[in-house]
Amino acid sequence: MLRRWMMGWSLGLMFISPGCTDDAGTGQEEAVTVGVCARVGERHFEAGDTVVLDREDGYPCRIELIETGPFLVSDLDGSVPDPGTMVVVDSRGRIYTDVLGMSRTIAVWDSAGGFERSFGQTGEGPREFEDFGMFDLFVDRDDNLHVLSGLGQWTVLSREMEWLSRVQRMPQIMMHRVARNLLMPRGEIVTSPGNLRDQLPLQGFAVLTTEGEVLRTFGWYPEHGGLTNWTSHARLPLTVADEDHFWAGPSVIRSQYLVEKRGLDGQLQLVLRRQVPWFPDDEEPEVMLEEPPEAPLEPPTEPPHPSLRAMAADTTGLLVTYTRVPTDEWVEIIGRWRDPPRIPDDYGNAYSAYIEVIDTRAGVVLASRHLASWFDIEGFLPGRMKGFRRVELPNGLIEIRFIDIVLTNHEQGR
Repeated sequence: MLRRWMMGWSLGLMFISPGCTDDAGTGQEEAVTVGVCARVGERHFEAGDTVVLDREDGYPCRIELIETGPFLVSDLDGSVPDPGTMVVVDSRGRIYTDVLGMSRTIAVWDSAGGFERSFGQTGEGPREFEDFGMFDLFVDRDDNLHVLSGLGQWTVLSREMEWLSRVQRMPQIMMHRVARNLLMPRGEIVTSPGNLRDQLPLQGFAVLTTEGEVLRTFGWYPEHGGLTNWTSHARLPLTVADEDHFWAGPSVIRSQYLVEKRGLDGQLQLVLRRQVPWFPDDEEPEVMLEEPPEAPLEPPTEPPHPSLRAMAADTTGLLVTYTRVPTDEWVEIIGRWRDPPRIPDDYGNAYSAYIEVIDTRAGVVLASRHLASWFDIEGFLPGRMKGFRRVELPNGLIEIRFIDIVLTNHEQGR
């Protein structure tokens, strides 16, 4: 259970593969034999428009989560490693993951889920990495694998795993504790230090080359980062919108979450404000502005704010959002996390989640679904309506399962 909690905590860290936008994403066919929900007509938006997404008359679609494979499974003798918390897929369906407990090792899986090889250790060689482990994995449109590791080391490997380039030190802001990094289809890097202190509705960004050159910054962008509210707000996810635009999820504002579409030139194209009943319609709880303690000295008296944890957009304008929400049991469960540190066995019951699909071209929410467990989806494959989840099997092995996110007519849903 402890291992499962540690894996689940990383939701939204970066399951990014911007080159994965065609039908080869996981080696599976896209067709799913369920009814498809019709979309409404597109609307014209001016640059900078704000659309409030608030409906009380129900949703036209229902979200179905359909496991389509492949499955990535470790084995008991250790010859196949436990897949870790980062998952990226190239256009051929080849899958790359980190390895649980081995922060400098990358596992390679074929499109059917078969384990091919693993590589990586401490060192300066072509397939070796710095100490301190990996922060991000990315795949570009040419199926090259990009690895951000150590204290800002950026390594690029070809689709045949041959060494292409390495930058020893990327800018420091990319290494901030809550910084989010995104590799765009044409090779630019978007990074954000997050909405520090969660006091502003918008956040800052920088656009860089893979050689570490800062092309431009926009928004509130402190050079060396700052403090954040570790117990409350969003993980500030980023995802690709198209060739030169991206979606960013700034912190919530009380009863809303915000999603922005921005160009690489910094222009704000669209703001989506999502008003939902599962965000409290009152003042945000007071939270700590320091590193989380090893264990709270006293049980908390109120749960944190819901947290927008991950997003993904497909090429047709659909945007998937994933928000983690504390349950009524949160205070009691977290209150048992004391000194000496002990993660409660039922920690997973402290959170549920909402997954929503927004038609960004029409400015409407097509579907919203409450998930009893925040482990039901742990990441998305950008560019497609696909996610994945992690399962710890009864024998202790780790399994990754890939999922189609399908919209059906509401009356056809389960």
